[in-house]
Amino acid sequence: MTYDDAKTNAPGASTHRLWMASLVVLLVGLVLSGELVRLHFEALSDPAHHSYCSVNATVSCDTVTRSKYSMVFGVPLAVWGVFGYALMAWVAGKGLRQGSRALAALLASLSAFTVATTLVLAIISHLLIHAWCLVCLGTYAVNLVVAVLSLRLLVKQGARESFGALLDQSMKERGRTIAVLVLLGGAVLAVIVLFPSPRASAVLLAPQPKESAKALESEPSVEAIPPLPPNVHVERGVTDDGLPWMGAANPVVTITEFFDYECSHCKMAFSGLHELLELNPDRLRLVVRHFPLDKSCNRSIRGHVYDRSCSMAKLANCAKEQQRFWEAHQYLFEHNQEVIDPMTFASDLKLDSQLLQACLKRTDEALNRDIEAGIALNLHGTPAFVVDGKVYLQHLPMSVAEELRRPGQ
Repeated sequence: MTYDDAKTNAPGASTHRLWMASLVVLLVGLVLSGELVRLHFEALSDPAHHSYCSVNATVSCDTVTRSKYSMVFGVPLAVWGVFGYALMAWVAGKGLRQGSRALAALLASLSAFTVATTLVLAIISHLLIHAWCLVCLGTYAVNLVVAVLSLRLLVKQGARESFGALLDQSMKERGRTIAVLVLLGGAVLAVIVLFPSPRASAVLLAPQPKESAKALESEPSVEAIPPLPPNVHVERGVTDDGLPWMGAANPVVTITEFFDYECSHCKMAFSGLHELLELNPDRLRLVVRHFPLDKSCNRSIRGHVYDRSCSMAKLANCAKEQQRFWEAHQYLFEHNQEVIDPMTFASDLKLDSQLLQACLKRTDEALNRDIEAGIALNLHGTPAFVVDGKVYLQHLPMSVAEELRRPGQ
């Protein structure tokens, strides 16, 4: 036997290879999570976007990333994945250099958590979303491979001895352990608090092409949107077709929005539209129509997207019968992640509960008309805006802002 053979077959050689393999696989997971972050923002910034890993209705990264289950504490799961893989890769890197039993136990503990998370996410994909993400499946495979490798490390170094070493080291270096936990907790809290969430009118208007921007700068007839006047009052009413509107009695621009109360982008769009209305109360009118992405009332929805949107839309229409539509509209968006009890809804909005109950028992013809109008426009997502007969998904065209800026109309 040569010296090299003896070195390869030394007691620590196989352990070293296991640490190395764990680190490499975790780095693959880190790359996959980074790709998921990119896919997440592409899918949510443009509902018409079709990613390379969306093959059909069942295998669709877009469906998964647009699902409400793709966010935890307001942060995409993919971002938490980057955070987790980076932490585990750091542990594996230290284990590769030191080969300590305590680190083997720590990696195994973290790996057990990722396997449990994988199981939960797989169940959600199968039972609730009814779609699978190919890149997500890649991370599931990474989690299972790391679990096997960490288990082999424990077997090599002794599970009882490894967890005992982790406990002993944590107690001996109690101050350092607490400092690390506080640091990790602070990092998690910082991600939750500081994670940038697009909001209001900044995300409502589509990015402006450079050529258009230059033309706008050089056009003297276009002025900046004036500041919000003090004590501005936004008019409210109902169209001849019975559709609620807010804004100008004689508008320069009319926007008809099809929305869903459970849709996070619709909630954001409501804030953005409200900003535009406050800035342009005599020039802009917003007309709203329901288009719940809920198959219980919307015949165009095949798979599972939302499951409370239809009942929330009906609550809003019943509130409209008592002249409280816009109060209900804001209330439902503010509570769009909750199961809303009709009697609590009536109490909070000071509605007649008996009239509300009677309304909820009737067929909602207004809701059905809105849905059929959306289907006729071939809508497949929300929010959708109709301006001058043209449909825009997610964003409004910059021509709306330019039209609102023009004086003398």
